[in-house]
Amino acid sequence: MDVRRSRAVLPQPAGHLSPPAPYNAILLHLPGAGGGIGCRPGKIIYACHTDCNLMRRFVAIAQGRVQRVGYREHVYGATFDRAISGYVKNLENDEVEIVAEGSEKDLQDFISEINIIRRPIAVRSFTVRWEKATEEYTTFTIIRGDFQEEISERIDYAGNLLHSMDMKFDRMLDRQDQMLDRQDQTLQVTREVKEEIVGFRSDTRKHLDDEFGEIREELVSIKDALARAGIQV
Repeated sequence: MDVRRSRAVLPQPAGHLSPPAPYNAILLHLPGAGGGIGCRPGKIIYACHTDCNLMRRFVAIAQGRVQRVGYREHVYGATFDRAISGYVKNLENDEVEIVAEGSEKDLQDFISEINIIRRPIAVRSFTVRWEKATEEYTTFTIIRGDFQEEISERIDYAGNLLHSMDMKFDRMLDRQDQMLDRQDQTLQVTREVKEEIVGFRSDTRKHLDDEFGEIREELVSIKDALARAGIQV
């Protein structure tokens, strides 16, 4: 796949806050329809201020398989080792909204960790709008829906988790079978080597017995000849 990275100043869509200068924009380019350059869903276009410690805020919309798959918990977990506040919540159109505030560097690392395709989560499109930090949040939280919606999501997530565990168990059994096959092959080779060694020992013993028998016969003949000649040995 041809992936190219370039630096430019991105035009901001209507209603978006224009970033303060100087501002570096990072584009991730992939081949688009008709041979042109386009941004495929799931790739991010965002701007990085030169001061990465500047407190910033973004509003992101994640589309794809992001509801009833534990995506909100994944987003929440990605904030544990980062000084990020805000919230994540499900939207009615099967999208997920993330609002986060923190340092520029923490937010960019955070985006990289939550814009993922990792079973059962599949973020197909992830749009980011940068804004000034308002510091209205003290922690990062999951905004829950009504009770029935949350129960349904938990059931779906549990089903996906069980399916994932089942697939991992199947792969583990396959690897175990492969290991047993290799073990059987090793045992077969060991048996064959052992049989060859036993056969070699048997052949060697017979050969040595024959050689020693001939030597004994020759010594007896020599002894008899010496005795006939009057030489006592």
